Amino acid sequence: MKVKFYFTLAYLVAAVLLTTAVLKWIYLPPRHAALYGVVGGIEALLALGLLRNPKNWRVWICLTLLTSLCSGFSLYTTIFGLPCSCMGSGLDLPRGTSLFISFLLLGIAWAVLRRHPARPVTFKKIFGFYLIFMIIGFTFASILFS
Repeated sequence: MKVKFYFTLAYLVAAVLLTTAVLKWIYLPPRHAALYGVVGGIEALLALGLLRNPKNWRVWICLTLLTSLCSGFSLYTTIFGLPCSCMGSGLDLPRGTSLFISFLLLGIAWAVLRRHPARPVTFKKIFGFYLIFMIIGFTFASILFS
């Protein structure tokens, strides 16, 4: 049952990450196209890592860090009504959708890490790093959009 749990969630998360990466590459925003291309590449590599080894806790930690950065970025764009372009500039999502997706992916990563047999990190550490990286993402968005 545990193996199925990891594979199911890994495939679900990888599908979301690959979708966002491909949409970023197809519909690159005119401003900061290189940045969005690199972020799409990181998302694709993380998705491939999840598909290759879904029980590796390091991959799930990387997912947590990536989604925390994206959460901060999405929070900034949601608060100030800016286009997030989290799925490329060709797909305009309703306000707050990317923030919801980031929180959903983070919840899945936390669920996997809590059930992991190695228990690599505590919830407090994950939450602490989440807040730090979310602040970094928020700050980066404020610099990018100013």
